[in-house]
Amino acid sequence: MDNYSTPINLATLMVNAIQLPLGTNDIVADFAAGEGTLLEVAQLKWPDAKIVASDIDLKITRSLKKIKGNWRICSCDFLNPKSTGNSPLLRRLVGRTKLIIINPPFSCRGGKKVLANIRGASVECSVGMAFFVNSVNFLSIGGELIGILPLGVLTSERDEKAWELLKKYGEITTIKFNGDNVFHKATVHTAVVKFVRKQLKPKKDKTNLILNADTPKKSTALYRLVRGSTQMDCAEKAKGLEGVILIHSTDLRSGKLGNGLIVNNNNTKLVTGPMILINRVGRPNKEKLICLTEAKTFGLSDCVFALLCPSIKGAIQIWNSIKSNWDLLEKQYGGSGAKYLTIRKYLTYLNNIGYQVKAE
Repeated sequence: MDNYSTPINLATLMVNAIQLPLGTNDIVADFAAGEGTLLEVAQLKWPDAKIVASDIDLKITRSLKKIKGNWRICSCDFLNPKSTGNSPLLRRLVGRTKLIIINPPFSCRGGKKVLANIRGASVECSVGMAFFVNSVNFLSIGGELIGILPLGVLTSERDEKAWELLKKYGEITTIKFNGDNVFHKATVHTAVVKFVRKQLKPKKDKTNLILNADTPKKSTALYRLVRGSTQMDCAEKAKGLEGVILIHSTDLRSGKLGNGLIVNNNNTKLVTGPMILINRVGRPNKEKLICLTEAKTFGLSDCVFALLCPSIKGAIQIWNSIKSNWDLLEKQYGGSGAKYLTIRKYLTYLNNIGYQVKAE
């Protein structure tokens, strides 16, 4: 596997993002320790904590043992359950580790998938993500995991199920996005991600529930994603007072909606607010992210996405969430010529910032 040492400034940022009070009996671990940079910085902040280092490379762990006499160190393949299960040190850490700080391998050559699990629930995912998933087994309740992941892992289809599994066991926060010049000899965009382990809520005993046919079921507020279909060169201008305003990407500017072209609505996909508008095609620009709270109906060109919201409050909420996570959305626009955003990438992004969205 690849081995890119974590720069001191990035390691310091990660350690400073942890607000846990760590004392004499608390454990700080790194399961892809490498040269031990992350743990060294952690030890400076929490000198009384117990430090545990693990790595697949036997030469690295032997070297660490020579220079870190007060650390607990072992060599194992963290992605192999038999290997971790055969380690007396790691077996003792399950459910007892207060902080895990990690810079797992970046390698995803050929779209390789590996198997990871939390408490027996297995999922296929990328190598980096597998380190995150497996690490959760070692966290104590309230414990925290902070690590570095390739940026694509945050929105890739390959890791969707892994994110869903993680969200069942805790809360996820993206701390920082890193450029492609952070790691020496590695051109890769990365993100620093933090996970906080939560206590699972006990399942309700359904045997004593009395079902009432007259009681309405609670419905889940669902956002709906619509891609426009009308090509501008095929749009027919409406005559007289008939027609609908067609929204094109050029009508999204400075956080407001322009006048738009009034066209016949015969073959135009119609949407009604409240909704969030964003350009599907063209350079990503936060000023093209528009929140419309009125219940007005518009047509959509094929260069625009509309995110239909269940309420005005819901529209404002998701609008603010997208703005807060704009850096990640901006990186989802691809294409060698004109930039564009796919339905799949937009859906995955929205799911990863906490929203249930259905494409229409």
